[in-house]
Amino acid sequence: MDRAVTSLGFARADAVAQPAAPVSTPETDPDAGVVRRALGDAEPQIRPAPVAFGDPGPWYVTLGAGSAVDFTDAVDTLGFARFSTFLGKDLEFGFEVGGWFIAQEGPDTGGASLVFDTRYHFWHSRDALWTAFGEAGIGVIWTGRQVPVGGTDVNFLPRAGAGMTYLLDGQGTRLTFGLRWHHISNARINGDDRNPSRNGLMGYVGVQLPL
Repeated sequence: MDRAVTSLGFARADAVAQPAAPVSTPETDPDAGVVRRALGDAEPQIRPAPVAFGDPGPWYVTLGAGSAVDFTDAVDTLGFARFSTFLGKDLEFGFEVGGWFIAQEGPDTGGASLVFDTRYHFWHSRDALWTAFGEAGIGVIWTGRQVPVGGTDVNFLPRAGAGMTYLLDGQGTRLTFGLRWHHISNARINGDDRNPSRNGLMGYVGVQLPL
């Protein structure tokens, strides 16, 4: 009986003396990172903040249309694609490719144009939805017939005006609209008698998309 008690005591002592098995933790287990990635528990990635409208960097394309009247006998209708970027804070540079239908006294005609312009967005609303800008530019228009009648089929297209943009969605799409001075003239390259220039007021609207 004494031997049994003694043996039981030694067995208990040995059990107490045995160290506990180490517990694996993510900090001590070299395979923990593999397990995390396998379970989809990857470390969060830091994404750069989106560029605000008016800051240099992104390119935009604007698709739109406009119409100009000279308050006499002509209506010039334009469809255009404009590509632009910001060269500096709120300073937008763009080039516009346009197609025209010109209804005028005499034969109507069609044409194509290339215009370079700049816009300065001088006002932003506090909620960043609206901007207001002034613009100026110049380009060239080629037409199938003389524009105006008695002039030439190649003319200059200076412009100046003002407009606004409005944010439509979270992707940066904006509505663009404005009014501008519309002028067609050949700068007297064939003399005063061949420069029946035209002045009008153009209204336009477009949708501006980030590229």
